[in-house]
Amino acid sequence: MVRNPNWFGLLFVLWILGISTLSLISFDLEDGPDIDLPFTDKIVHFAFHCIAMLLGGLALRKQVGHKVRPRRPLTFLTIGLILYGMLIEGLQAIMPTGRSAELLDVFANSLGLGMGLVLLKLIFEKSSYLKWQDKLHI
Repeated sequence: MVRNPNWFGLLFVLWILGISTLSLISFDLEDGPDIDLPFTDKIVHFAFHCIAMLLGGLALRKQVGHKVRPRRPLTFLTIGLILYGMLIEGLQAIMPTGRSAELLDVFANSLGLGMGLVLLKLIFEKSSYLKWQDKLHI
């Protein structure tokens, strides 16, 4: 029986599944409203990956606690999420969904991850509840 579940971990997994689903299905927007906001696609990529980094970082914090310094797990999370974003773009290029891969999407994803890291740093430094202290210097 799990006493103290890692809700951030569950939310992170659900978020990644949601991004994957939305990224790999085709949308027929011909019947919808014709709204032309510049860079909307890039803003969505940025926001999705920023939230993924926040959820992933909070899940890691819950999982490893004070056992390790935050740099190593956050580095692995960042690399993993960059590779994940590149994988999704590659799948968009080869799957028959009518979607296309764009290098600028990978760039927007990476900027979102960077913003997520900055926000995590602010969260961990400002909140004594979430502070990621180095108890063991591994």
